[in-house]
Amino acid sequence: MNRGKLAAIKLRDEIGLEDPDDLPIEDVVVGRGGIVQYRSMGRTDGRIVYGKNLSTIFINSDIQYEGRRRFAIAHELGHLEMHKGSPLHEDNVSLDWFNNAEKHLKKGVQEYEANQFATEYLMPSDLFYNEAKGKIFNPDLVRHLAERFKTSLTSVAFKYFDTGLHPMAMFHIFNGKIRYWKKSDDLKVWIRDITKLPPPEDSVAMEYIEGGYKPIYPKDELQQSIYKSTYFKLGDYDEDTDFYEYCIVTESFKNILSIVWEK
Repeated sequence: MNRGKLAAIKLRDEIGLEDPDDLPIEDVVVGRGGIVQYRSMGRTDGRIVYGKNLSTIFINSDIQYEGRRRFAIAHELGHLEMHKGSPLHEDNVSLDWFNNAEKHLKKGVQEYEANQFATEYLMPSDLFYNEAKGKIFNPDLVRHLAERFKTSLTSVAFKYFDTGLHPMAMFHIFNGKIRYWKKSDDLKVWIRDITKLPPPEDSVAMEYIEGGYKPIYPKDELQQSIYKSTYFKLGDYDEDTDFYEYCIVTESFKNILSIVWEK
């Protein structure tokens, strides 16, 4: 179990909190020696300034969605719990999920740990698993979990991926190019050589890019059919079977999280 997850479990145990929805997260910050202040911060979601007696967590007042705001606060609370005294930094937590090993070495593990803290604090693994198990994976389930735990669609998608409840692949597409990808071990496919390239022409992600990252489909059609060959290599005897693709799009950042799974 990683340090961030352990720290979140420890905090909840210390304050006797089974469900994070039972206590406003701003009150938790106060109880741990901090205060939350809101101000316009451009493209930065959050920032923490450590103090001797009181640390200040600044959150971008322009964040429109409660789930993203709560995740930003939880992320900075993770820094307060684990990294007090470290150099100051600014966080764009919505884009920090795909930090790979190379990036960790360059930037340190603190962002990864803070994300894992926020994920476990807002979505306790046992509660999340019980809420998600036995349900068919689709955009409605992601939205339901986001509403249940009052956090972002992106954070829910990654939490669900980590539960291993359904085999899938995830692609992070930023500014028109695939930056990183990850897939479940039980999804028996080979990813095409598409890192650092635009997403495939026949992908849903490319539709959003060509449409200026604006909404394309109504809520009941967010899950679109694609072919296996769109993202994956086909072997000599492989059939080009049907898959689904669902994109979580952040227009202001030109950011797409594309989730792909087999029908």
